[in-house]
Amino acid sequence: MAHKDPVTPEVYAAVMLRDNRTCVGPGVGMDGKCGSQWGPGRPVVLEIDHVNNAGFGKRGPSVEENLVVLCGYHHRIKTEASRFWRVALNEYLRSHYE
Repeated sequence: MAHKDPVTPEVYAAVMLRDNRTCVGPGVGMDGKCGSQWGPGRPVVLEIDHVNNAGFGKRGPSVEENLVVLCGYHHRIKTEASRFWRVALNEYLRSHYE
């Protein structure tokens, strides 16, 4: 079943361009080298991540102002400590849109 609010190809391209096609995790202070979800140094796969959710496990809106590029490793770090890293990622987004 398709998601009700998918990341469109246009939004995907805009977020990748804004974030220089690289993981923003190290730039906001996340430790470790980029990698896969299994750890740093593994083959890097870039992912588009929803920074804020809509509550009850639902991801937030699929708009540029709510999306960042993360490698699998930093995506996992953000998910595991989302209350902390969501603040840093929101500051990063504000720096681009305010």
